[in-house]
Amino acid sequence: MKISIIDYGMGNIQSIINCFNFLNIRADVIKDPLKLKNYSSFILPGVGAFPSAMKNLISSNLADSIKKEVLVKKKPVLGICLGMQLFLEKAYENEECNGLGMIRGEVKLIKKKNLYPVPIVGWHKIKINKKNRLFQNINNNSYFYFDHSYHCMITSENYKVAKINYSEEVCASFHKKNLFGVQFHPEKSQTNGLKLISNFIKLAKRF
Repeated sequence: MKISIIDYGMGNIQSIINCFNFLNIRADVIKDPLKLKNYSSFILPGVGAFPSAMKNLISSNLADSIKKEVLVKKKPVLGICLGMQLFLEKAYENEECNGLGMIRGEVKLIKKKNLYPVPIVGWHKIKINKKNRLFQNINNNSYFYFDHSYHCMITSENYKVAKINYSEEVCASFHKKNLFGVQFHPEKSQTNGLKLISNFIKLAKRF
């Protein structure tokens, strides 16, 4: 199995590389959309603004290549933080912007309330809504590291795997067929994060 970390100029690439190195798993960083066809699974990381990310994906032709490999060829992909958000249809970060449209839903600013600052930064315990192999051997109420101001509002409840309770309910993870997403940063979440990455690799081998 060949794993690609997709580099579109906005990902926390080195932290993810370090994570794979720790697990002794090879993962290649790929910028060329024509090379994605040579890989069997993908990591789509991301840090920054949604509109800038989509602009980079479109101008590099990575957007079309990702959709072909994931939606047509049914290869598994894990979106991390902004990478997860990009899977949705639309976002409202600074401006209205279309996403990859791989799962129905929109990305919106987290509600600000007293005692609930935005962005969400730091360790938060997740509530696992339903059993999912991505969280195998990870306990409910485990802590993961978050750093974001916007969140995924998934249309279908069936795809929501985990959440955190903040100023409002925030989707922490979703799963739709070969499409996996986590809002937190597993590469910064120590033991639990390493378990999750390892679980994704095991899952990817089944596709």
